[in-house]
Amino acid sequence: MGLPKDLNQSEMDANAPIRAIQYVDTLTRRLTDEEQSEDSPFYEGSQHFSSSAQKMRAMVASQIIQGLPLDVLDKLILCQCSPLMLAEMAAAYQKEGESDTALTLLKRMLDGDREDPFLLIDYWIARYAEWLADAGSQDEGERFLLDEYKNPRKIEGWQVAQKLAAFHIDQGNLEKAEDWVKIATKDKPDNPFNHYLRGLLRPGDEQQ
Repeated sequence: MGLPKDLNQSEMDANAPIRAIQYVDTLTRRLTDEEQSEDSPFYEGSQHFSSSAQKMRAMVASQIIQGLPLDVLDKLILCQCSPLMLAEMAAAYQKEGESDTALTLLKRMLDGDREDPFLLIDYWIARYAEWLADAGSQDEGERFLLDEYKNPRKIEGWQVAQKLAAFHIDQGNLEKAEDWVKIATKDKPDNPFNHYLRGLLRPGDEQQ
């Protein structure tokens, strides 16, 4: 049986990575949704299975997306992409210097529900502010993090305070950075990243 007139073999080969990403993403989401139903045979012990399925999706999607050229990623239909896929695609575009596309994709993910447990929201909000600063929009990056601190979603305020401290260290504004380290430490005194941040501000003090 021949191929459809509008789809030759080279086009099928080019679309294979896209189908692979979408298949892994869709399959594991369906498994996770099904196991959470009390009528499902997977319901008993579903918490462990859900974690395994989500972790598999995160790892496979990341590896596939990071290995694809941008002209292939350009073909993905964004409305069909999960938040995880959007974040990984954003990282791929940023790596290749396509900051406008990277920021658009990451903002689309951050504006969503943030329900995926493997999204690592604190990591991605830091990257969004960092990429804005790298693109010459330092003030916008700071405003973004301040808004996250005032209205946190799926993230704790002290985590955003840490990101603000790190952001200001990167920008050379050590006075502001120290203020945010104090806020983060007050809310979460035993968190090791607070000690790391203080070490960046006063290397000598941390070594004593």
